[in-house]
Amino acid sequence: MDFFYRFRSIDALLGSWKELEKQEIYFARPDQLNDPMEGFTDLVWFGDKIAWTNLIKHYLVSLQLAVSAALLTGDDYSEAKFPINVFASASTLPTVKAREIHRNICVDLFKDPDVAALPELLAMRRRRIRREELEFYLRAIHCGSLHAVLKVFRTEGLLPGNSCPLRPPEPMAAVARQVLNTVNSREPDDDRDTGNHFFAAASKQFRQTELKNYLVAKGPTERLWQLIAVGFPDRYINYLRQLVYSDWYVASFVANPNDAAMWGIYGSRHTGVCLKFRATKGDDGAPHLRLRQIVEWGFGPNGVRQNYGKRLHRFERISYVDKFPEIDFFRYIGRIQAQALRRDWYRDENGVASSCADEILSNADERRRRYWETFQATVTAKLRDWEHEGEYRLILNDAMRCFCDPADRTFVYEFDDLAGIIFGINTTLEDRMSISNVLLEKCRSSGRSDFEFAQAYYAPQTGKIETCSFNLLNSEPGLAML
Repeated sequence: MDFFYRFRSIDALLGSWKELEKQEIYFARPDQLNDPMEGFTDLVWFGDKIAWTNLIKHYLVSLQLAVSAALLTGDDYSEAKFPINVFASASTLPTVKAREIHRNICVDLFKDPDVAALPELLAMRRRRIRREELEFYLRAIHCGSLHAVLKVFRTEGLLPGNSCPLRPPEPMAAVARQVLNTVNSREPDDDRDTGNHFFAAASKQFRQTELKNYLVAKGPTERLWQLIAVGFPDRYINYLRQLVYSDWYVASFVANPNDAAMWGIYGSRHTGVCLKFRATKGDDGAPHLRLRQIVEWGFGPNGVRQNYGKRLHRFERISYVDKFPEIDFFRYIGRIQAQALRRDWYRDENGVASSCADEILSNADERRRRYWETFQATVTAKLRDWEHEGEYRLILNDAMRCFCDPADRTFVYEFDDLAGIIFGINTTLEDRMSISNVLLEKCRSSGRSDFEFAQAYYAPQTGKIETCSFNLLNSEPGLAML
């Protein structure tokens, strides 16, 4: 029989969350976990001229909306309040006027012959373009892009007074064109890419410039415009990840409850506990945990009705890798419907299809299969620095519904599936008593007599953390009546 263990703090079990009493398991966002690389997607870009042209046009849509938001925001500046909308495209802009403005922005930018040459040069790259290289090219066209947006906005009377004075764009696109000509001519046929060091160094320099500009900016409004003028390309690439995979959430478990480091970190320096769960074998033969959650919505006389039911969630084993798997952006845009993909990403103005669309749109079943395989590989991969954890996790994704509200991703487990509990070395007597009272009451009301109480301790003979059974609690029937 498979058992999996979950470290919890006393505050989570008995405090404001009352997880023990409610029998709840919370699925956390990746940014709530202690590994800062959780949720990292190693995107690469490898496309034809049509795909690259549409990426630049998409970049202009996002910049157009960012400038509009900045004009409305004024002094109410906060980077968190100023997200970049990468789900918008030229065809989804809300008004005819907005779409006309976008067309005029594109015309103005692509009048620059150096910008117009970039999509074909990018398509000639024989190697996938990594993040730092893409950042270099977007920064190269950013000054001209922002100039085009502001110029069209001013023509349309959308810039108040003399705000945002127009300066001639710097000739960075010509530099990008020259760099692309160089790397395309010198790049060897094998997998080596001598340009990586150059683009990495350029990215570091951009970040220094960005920080310097923020430091000298006067007031929130100027910082907001610095965010657009300098920080936009970097943030745009970060937001592009949202187009690949839907948001996902995890509940973490381990197979070994006796790791000293795990007790120190996740067991709150041994003041917490470790819950022991009994897995259920699914139809696929893999271990699962039964959780009660919302399974459907309906409509009744009192409005929307939520129906609850039990579902099996599979324990996924984490793979510890030397580096994260690469995800080809143009072939794994998974959060946009096929019709919108064809229209906004895989067609040019004359209706000619991009080669990137061939394998994606020709076989929908195969595309879905590969898409979810790469998703699974991404969300179950961690760097080898974490290998000592031996983690398993339950994974929840909102491809079918939104789990933005924490209450909607807090599920209830069956008490029968909670096989036991291990107290930490430093769990106080008061906390052990409070926990035992909750558990003994649950055992009494459910008629259980097989619940396991155990204590972690240091074994000097082995130099390891081990556990011993609390025989009195496990065998004394009178305690179940407390």
